[in-house]
Amino acid sequence: MKISRLYTFVRLAELKSFSLVAEELQLTQPAVSIQIKALEEYFDVRLVKRTSDGVILTPEGEILYRDTKEMLQIWDNLKQKINRLQNLVKGELNIGASTIPGEYLLPELIVGFCQEYPLVELKMEVKDSRSVLQDLLKKKYDLGIVGIKPEEKDIKAIPIASDELVLIVPKDHPFARKGIVIRQEIIKERFILREEGSGTRKAMKEGLAKLGVNIADLQIAAQLGSTEAVIAAVESGLGVSIVSSLAALRAEKLQRLKVIQVKGFQIQRQFYLAYLSELEDKIQVQKFIEYIQNKK
Repeated sequence: MKISRLYTFVRLAELKSFSLVAEELQLTQPAVSIQIKALEEYFDVRLVKRTSDGVILTPEGEILYRDTKEMLQIWDNLKQKINRLQNLVKGELNIGASTIPGEYLLPELIVGFCQEYPLVELKMEVKDSRSVLQDLLKKKYDLGIVGIKPEEKDIKAIPIASDELVLIVPKDHPFARKGIVIRQEIIKERFILREEGSGTRKAMKEGLAKLGVNIADLQIAAQLGSTEAVIAAVESGLGVSIVSSLAALRAEKLQRLKVIQVKGFQIQRQFYLAYLSELEDKIQVQKFIEYIQNKK
């Protein structure tokens, strides 16, 4: 019996989709189906059923899922204990990061961590903060780095860096000659926003609310899925936006746009290193947390 087949079965039970499991494990859907079929032949029972709402477990599948999940956790703990005895830090470390830390903070940190722990195979995906936290709860990631403070009780979070939001405009925009503008001026502009679920969008919404501006009352030119896409749209003249200073100042240095001060608008936010309580004893997780805290 291959442990990889049992792990595939557990993820199928949790994600309820062959396609999602295939995507997560970087397999083809037929390969996932073959592994599940092999388990069913091994136990001589049907373990899953396909329905219009996704995959559901049979009674036999429920028993196998419950006990296998516990067994895999024991197996992982055993590997961790053996690694500690050998003073080794190795294995996979899966990180989900929101756009700003994923593109502007983590790359340099990851290089240093991998140099210090060369036996760790680090994998990172970038998406919005809310999606990272949802996948963290599903145990797709060992760690998440996000721009919103997690509210979920099972997630622990450590602040690791701070950032502020700034207004960006095209280089030839009338604001570019002013340097500072007021509330009444910005509400007349066409805005480019990040997508729902983005930590940048949430912070922007809170900052504008303090100025008495409802985000729903803005003229929305576009909603885009990454900060770089927003910057490119501003650079092309589509509109203005409010984004992370980490991204904005880099783009301004390259003369792609102008950063403008808005009177009374000062929004700082934290980036958080998030992880599940039950995974904090995993040696790769421990070492990454220690490494990040030492770099603060």
